[in-house]
Amino acid sequence: MVGANKFVNTVSTRGQIRTQGKRATDFGPWGGSITFDSETRWHFGQTTSGLASNELDFLSVATHEIFHLLGFGSSHSWSHYVDAHNAVFTGPASLAQFDQLEEILLHVGANGEPDLSHWAESVQDNNNSVSMAAKLRKGSRVLPTELDFAGLADVGWEVRQDSRIHGTVWVDVDGNGQRGNQDLGIEYWTVFLDSNGN
Repeated sequence: MVGANKFVNTVSTRGQIRTQGKRATDFGPWGGSITFDSETRWHFGQTTSGLASNELDFLSVATHEIFHLLGFGSSHSWSHYVDAHNAVFTGPASLAQFDQLEEILLHVGANGEPDLSHWAESVQDNNNSVSMAAKLRKGSRVLPTELDFAGLADVGWEVRQDSRIHGTVWVDVDGNGQRGNQDLGIEYWTVFLDSNGN
């Protein structure tokens, strides 16, 4: 049938161009799936309160696997920036975010075989553990860092880099949830997003 291959390619890549082959620069998955081991001791809490040293944090693992579903380490556009011989990643967004070397090391297994779909265990982002390392320690929550999001940008996703928390801490005298003239600001407080849950 004429046009059948074009239709299948369009559907399988959600109409995104440059998603296939060695020169791919974009990713458009048709879908995917993730399964979780029911025998694993999971922590399902919204915070790390109660996260035991023998539990895996479900939020950390699920987020990590969703990144793979979005093409991190699993797409042609990811492979476009992988130097398999040296086990390094050279994506421009990731390199712009990375604060350690001029190339980002990828994970190499105990058998010496490179795992080209994860950052190396030594990779950190602003002294924080990265979500997309090959192993997650039990008893810890590791959420995506700016470097992890930069990896998605290199795959072809549009990632907002201007997210931030800002404002004033104040006493809500009348308890209405809105700052009024009588609600005075509190000095010397710092507000931040505790992305690694520590």
